[in-house]
Amino acid sequence: MRRNPDPLGTDEIRAARPARDALEMDAVRARAEHALFGGAPPARIGRYVLSGASTAGGMGVVYAAHDPDLDRKVALKVVHPRHRIDERARERLLVEARALAKLDHPNVVRIHDVLTYGDQIVIVMEWVDGRTLAATENGPRRWRDVLAVYLQAGRGLAAAHGVGVVHRDFKPSNAILGDDGRVRVLDFGLARRAAEAEVSSVPASGSPTELTGTGDVLGTLAYCAPEQLAAEAATPASDQFSFGVSLHRALEGVPPFRGDNAAELAASMREGTINTAAAARRVPAWLRRAVARMLAVDPLGRFPTMDAALAELSRPRGWVRWRAPVLATSLVGFTAAFATIGLRDTEPEVSCDGGASEVARVWNPDQRHRIARALDAARAPYVHEIRERVLHGLDAYGERWSEAHREACVAHRRGEQSAALLDRRMLCLHQRLTDLRAAVATLEALDGTSMPHAVDVVARMTSVAECADVARLDAETPPPADIAQRVAVAAIQEGLSKAQALDRAGRSAEALTIADDAIERARRSGYPPIAANAALSRGRILISLHDRDAAAEALAEARTIALEHRMFAGAVEAAAREMFAAGTSPNAAVRAALDRQAVVFVPLSKTLDGDHYARPLLLNNVGTLRMAEGDRAEARRFFEEARASLAGVPEVDLELTCIDRNLAMVTSQGSEREALAAGVWERLRTGLGEAHVATLDALDAYARYVRDPDRAERLLGHVCTTYDRLHPELVEDRVYCASYLAFLAGRRGDLETELRLYDEIVRISSGSHDATAVALRRVASGYGLLRRGDPAGAIKVFSEAAAVDAASSSWWERVRAAHAEVGIGAAELALGRPRDAARHLNVAVAIYRDAAELNEENETRFRLDDATQLFAEAVAGRGSPERRGENHH
Repeated sequence: MRRNPDPLGTDEIRAARPARDALEMDAVRARAEHALFGGAPPARIGRYVLSGASTAGGMGVVYAAHDPDLDRKVALKVVHPRHRIDERARERLLVEARALAKLDHPNVVRIHDVLTYGDQIVIVMEWVDGRTLAATENGPRRWRDVLAVYLQAGRGLAAAHGVGVVHRDFKPSNAILGDDGRVRVLDFGLARRAAEAEVSSVPASGSPTELTGTGDVLGTLAYCAPEQLAAEAATPASDQFSFGVSLHRALEGVPPFRGDNAAELAASMREGTINTAAAARRVPAWLRRAVARMLAVDPLGRFPTMDAALAELSRPRGWVRWRAPVLATSLVGFTAAFATIGLRDTEPEVSCDGGASEVARVWNPDQRHRIARALDAARAPYVHEIRERVLHGLDAYGERWSEAHREACVAHRRGEQSAALLDRRMLCLHQRLTDLRAAVATLEALDGTSMPHAVDVVARMTSVAECADVARLDAETPPPADIAQRVAVAAIQEGLSKAQALDRAGRSAEALTIADDAIERARRSGYPPIAANAALSRGRILISLHDRDAAAEALAEARTIALEHRMFAGAVEAAAREMFAAGTSPNAAVRAALDRQAVVFVPLSKTLDGDHYARPLLLNNVGTLRMAEGDRAEARRFFEEARASLAGVPEVDLELTCIDRNLAMVTSQGSEREALAAGVWERLRTGLGEAHVATLDALDAYARYVRDPDRAERLLGHVCTTYDRLHPELVEDRVYCASYLAFLAGRRGDLETELRLYDEIVRISSGSHDATAVALRRVASGYGLLRRGDPAGAIKVFSEAAAVDAASSSWWERVRAAHAEVGIGAAELALGRPRDAARHLNVAVAIYRDAAELNEENETRFRLDDATQLFAEAVAGRGSPERRGENHH
């Protein structure tokens, strides 16, 4: 029989394809009708609308489609009916597909739905933009990069095995490297629940064209395990063999076994000779040994499980200690810190692969599963987005840590960095690993209250990149020389890491208890850096708890200790946070003291080498002090300087998005202002997710800078709706959003929407004691009365609201009073008392004008315009009872 003209391993062994399937014919008809008549309904299957051309594969046809219910792109895989498929086999395929639909793993393409279309099975899968691993194999690549990619694919297979599913057709074209950097195993179309695997009767000795029956020998010939070639049942060990073939080809550039058909391949396998790469490819011997074990002819000779194979591929190699680590490993489980390293292998990159095992002590599949289960148990409406971000974020952090660990080792091994510097880098990495451990432990114990903050726990972990910043490390105080003191300091730091993770998870009261204990031990430790760090951590937590006075006290302690011991980065951060905590104090002496601190710490911050956090934070907070004092020009200067200090920094802490947000507030040019606000929203949306509270808050702020009122109203409507649906507990945010939305509705004369929103504000804020919520509730209640024809009742409510905030030292609180003053003015006009109206409107205009001098939010300017117009009418004496239905704010 003629040999297949395509190279072995690139052409799938296909069953005979039937006539065009029903769904494809429907799609063709729909396209034809659209071309002829226009407007014809698109082809559908269930709720899914076909939106793209089909591509054929070995198991069926894949269509691009749109899910209108969830507004997302999906892939529809229509499984081909086989010549000899019977009802039992068809039912088995449905069972397999539904089993896979229950598998939720980042390295497996997610199955959203399984349904039938006529007599065909349709699998609805997530749409992934990217390239298959087969498409990435051309050209030279480092073995380390290849292995990192295939480890992800291996995790996907291991996860499938964990739920009893065997892939049976793993190969590079059945795994895709997404544009997001994540590998997903796909096309489980041949998969069968392991417990239901059957032995099929397919000949094993013929040419490729003979391997097209209904048994397990349905995969690409070059990747088949020997037992599949012999028509025996496929098992997880068969997937391991196929994975080994794929990894071997990617590493070596050649297939492990020679042969063009089943008989030749089987003979080559029995011979046991494995092809290796040309001399130009450098693959470590240990890696070749591991791959060779996966390629054992006898399944019993392979690794017992896919997880075991992955563990071997990830195991550290090359470390030989010739002096003990200074930090007790029994305390922190960190076996690489503070060690001078001797290495077996002469190749540094091969010899420094211990990081993965260190990460595995802290972040491994068991913990991954527990966190996924904890997130699922919370049953939040957006849990899927949170889970993806949390799990992928932890994976990425672990990978970055492992790579940083390797780079530190290699630099020392090559003689580029001293043993002392290696100790500093390892100390830093140890702290990051402690942070990771604390984050994982916190996430494992999530509940419904803390679940919305899960992304914060991961996204706000301190960057591993800092551990490669030599200038920064050199500036730090050396670790304690005494081993007992080091152990004590490590224990304190572990507690602070736990407190930090809990605080970011929204469990700040628990965090404070741990921080209080840590700060007492830190004060007794005799090691100033840990005492300063403990006080700083306590100050951050107290800010989260809105106890600004206590926070300022703790931060002053941190600032003093850090400054006394020349820990300038810590001193600058503490000073910056102290300015935030105490900056709104009504005490003039406190504000004067903060101004004096700014004079000292702004120049000091310029001396911080390699700092991309403390200095910009300080400059931003000095800017906010200037804003509070009414000095817009100085505020803008500090905000711009803060922004400039981050130019070219690749990884900016999300907390520092406040800089661009504040800069937008004082930027006069409209398009630049919108761009700044939009940039903040985009960064938070990317880092925290669309539904995160901080992202919604940034979109709310962006909407207030959008100059087109209709567009602003649409954006704000989305924010308010999302708050109501996903975050009903955030009363202040919901009220703040709805208040501006009601104002915009009133401006365009939509009385019905305006009243509905004011009623909603009153309803949702009825039990709140938050100052903003209470003030806006009173204003909403007043406008509700005014719009319904009760101006006298409205005046009474508005007067209560105005009295609370009119004398405030904070301009943003006085603005709330201005809203009420406008309401009083409108009510007085409705009662025919223009002189009284003018008095109140004059107050409102003055407040709005002052606010407009300080910030560029369109809401302020819109309200100023309306108040000015109403004031002019009052001065002209045009108030009358007939004005009751008009919309003025």
